[in-house]
Amino acid sequence: MVGSRIVNPINIVDGRVKPNNSKTVSKETVKSLKTYVLDADDIVIGRRGEIGRCAVIEAEQAGWLCGTGCFYIKLSDGLNSYFLVSLLRAAKYRARLEKLATGATMKNLSNTSLQNLVIAIPPSVEAQDELVRLLDELSAGARCLETIYRQKLTALAELKQSILQKAFAGQLTMEN
Repeated sequence: MVGSRIVNPINIVDGRVKPNNSKTVSKETVKSLKTYVLDADDIVIGRRGEIGRCAVIEAEQAGWLCGTGCFYIKLSDGLNSYFLVSLLRAAKYRARLEKLATGATMKNLSNTSLQNLVIAIPPSVEAQDELVRLLDELSAGARCLETIYRQKLTALAELKQSILQKAFAGQLTMEN
């Protein structure tokens, strides 16, 4: 890679940044746009399209460039970036962001509208950390249930296919 990767809304998937290795900018461009260089624990949030799409910049993504389709948030001490991302991704806050967004064809957030978003944050980092831990635990449980559900659907589809094959072969009979 010659320069730096760019983070745009399309790169934010399920609360994580998924890089596109073909979209990079030169080192010179990064220097000229140094204000938009992301650090670990910054938050990127899409400013257009799917409102509320956001993610935390991981350590290995530090130095990437915030693209024109995103805003970035640099947190002060006393805030857990994963907590804030969880909050912004929640239905209640996504709805608030949608209301703040403007545009007929494609919704857009402005710096001002994002700055005007009032959010409720627990006073201590410890409380935020605990909430993030609980959310991670719940998410893991939900993913586990989803896996079991998909396995059961597959098993039911296979059972249905097997019964249909036996029926068409005349192998299903009623016994008294």
